[in-house]
Amino acid sequence: MNSPVIDRLLSTRDRQSPIAKILERVSGDDDVVRELYLLVAGREPNAEELRICREYIPICDSRTEAFEDVLWSLLNSSEFLSRR
Repeated sequence: MNSPVIDRLLSTRDRQSPIAKILERVSGDDDVVRELYLLVAGREPNAEELRICREYIPICDSRTEAFEDVLWSLLNSSEFLSRR
């Protein structure tokens, strides 16, 4: 999970990465969170998951860093690991 290939796919530094494309076309934070959940978990976030993301995003140094962290946490979640 810590390879350069995975890093490129999860980073906004590569403008062709899935997260960079989402951030380019989706402006609302809640909508970005929903897109990330759909991408990784195949479902929308529940109310509690959305609340956690809403609280986390403003405390990060940058919006892109916040969403990279959200994506990374989704990929490391037991739901993703057990369904993939």
